[in-house]
Amino acid sequence: MKKILGIIILSLCFIIPSQADDIRDLEIEGLSIGYSLLNLFNKDEIHSAIDENRTFVYPDGKYKIIRTHTTLDAEIAKPIKEGLYDYVGTVIKTGDRKFTIYGIQARMYITDETGTCPEEKGKIVNELKSDFPDAKIQEKKGPHSYDKTGKSIADYTWFVMSDGNVSVSCTIWAGKLKERFKNNTLKVSINSKKYADYLNTAYQ
Repeated sequence: MKKILGIIILSLCFIIPSQADDIRDLEIEGLSIGYSLLNLFNKDEIHSAIDENRTFVYPDGKYKIIRTHTTLDAEIAKPIKEGLYDYVGTVIKTGDRKFTIYGIQARMYITDETGTCPEEKGKIVNELKSDFPDAKIQEKKGPHSYDKTGKSIADYTWFVMSDGNVSVSCTIWAGKLKERFKNNTLKVSINSKKYADYLNTAYQ
């Protein structure tokens, strides 16, 4: 049975109805690790997203992230499909004709400046602790690498399992980056073990 990882926009709470013992049981916007993008989209839709540069390609070209869902109205952020999240990116291998899903990244932009992002992250983490009691938990909080001033903060929690990991993060922008990005970012990622291992060496 699939466990739907979704956001109720008004409360920004994640819904995970019952315990999940396999990372492939988690679902975001109909997407699950190990399944194919072709379950949701046809090849023309997928190739169109790639051709129109709605993708991020890693430096070695091995993997790419396709923007599949968004609520954003900007033409540059045009997705294959409108979604509940502000952004959903789906990780596939370059050249894979089956379009197997190796990772899913979902973001919600937080407009409240009173600490809502860290609070909502804490709620999600507590739910995941209940649903993955055997997972190894890793945490990291400190200056965001994108901000050279060191004032923006990135707060991460990872749930590491034998078949991959789930990460929850909250980014609090500061200074000029706060002016640029406007909103803080709440992000949930589901990564297969193969893709998670790849990320450890992708930029070395």
